[in-house]
Amino acid sequence: MDAPEDAVCGETRNYTAAIGDQARIGIEYRGGWRPMFWLRLAKDGSLYLGPRFKRVGSLRKGFTPSDGDIVMLDFDAGELVPSPQLVDATKLSFHASGLITSAGERLWGPPLRDMRSQRRLISIIFQHPTAFRIEKPRRDDIVVQYPVDEDSPLQCSVYIGPKEKARRVILTGARYQVNLAIVLHGFDDGQVRVVQVLLFDGNRGAWPNGTLLAFDTLRRETPAE
Repeated sequence: MDAPEDAVCGETRNYTAAIGDQARIGIEYRGGWRPMFWLRLAKDGSLYLGPRFKRVGSLRKGFTPSDGDIVMLDFDAGELVPSPQLVDATKLSFHASGLITSAGERLWGPPLRDMRSQRRLISIIFQHPTAFRIEKPRRDDIVVQYPVDEDSPLQCSVYIGPKEKARRVILTGARYQVNLAIVLHGFDDGQVRVVQVLLFDGNRGAWPNGTLLAFDTLRRETPAE
């Protein structure tokens, strides 16, 4: 996609990570680094990720049809997940086979094994950074200097694909964006993959009371072909 004339695009940063490393990604905000989500890739090509919470008050899940890239979401809708392990339930697993596990549900999407193109895996709208604790970065963590707009919620999109098909994504309508490109070697299928994480904002409005994670599925209860 082409950037609009008034878009302000930030930096692109490249990283190399080892299979199995768990990277926390966060921003500097009001006196410290706040990890907001984490991700990890396994040797078979599976990807695991989730928001960086120590405690979760409530968790909802739901499904909504999409019209291309346009999805209408109601933050207060969805089925309440009655789980005593709510922090664990916020973890998403995108398996190499196409199996997706989320909030106790088994779903199916395109397989991550033997990918032939780059594709968007998940989109996230974060609640305000003050909801995330200040922590000390570790060796594998990614610290981002991001100019937070208090009138525009911070968002994230995660793309994945083979290295030879990796392209820098420019989001139409973004006020500001930072691209993080993580190169990974050592998968069972021999591919070198690039995980591209975009942090951006654009739509002005109130910050949500919770962090929203949205991803595409093919169908429910039956495996991807």
